[in-house]
Amino acid sequence: MLGSGAVIVIDDRCCMVQLGLRVAQFYEHESCGKCTPCREGTRWMVQILRAIEEGRAEHSELDLLLDVCDRILGKCLCPLGDAAAMPVASYVTKFKDEYRQHIDDGGCPFGGESSLEGVIAPIDQQTLTPVAVIPA
Repeated sequence: MLGSGAVIVIDDRCCMVQLGLRVAQFYEHESCGKCTPCREGTRWMVQILRAIEEGRAEHSELDLLLDVCDRILGKCLCPLGDAAAMPVASYVTKFKDEYRQHIDDGGCPFGGESSLEGVIAPIDQQTLTPVAVIPA
């Protein structure tokens, strides 16, 4: 993907589900809404990831999340959809045990100790206001 790049530095206290959710929320917010795969796909990713983080998801939703990512990849008018789907699919694939643990435990196994706890990206979709600030 030429023209898009990022480096994310995280420590071993980072909840990968929270990271996936933050990335998906960012791209959902940034989507222009012109093409259906990006507009609807990023929304679905956020909904599924939120359910996993909150412990309301079932194991079958991990496959659904990967399917949504697959239906976005290469099917959008611009590279934003690909940039949204690639990291989320990678997190689920590489850290599947952590995603499963969220489902099995009924919530985040970090118990509020994740280095991303309280860091919400970027805004509340309904009120269009910042949701939280990074703790000092």
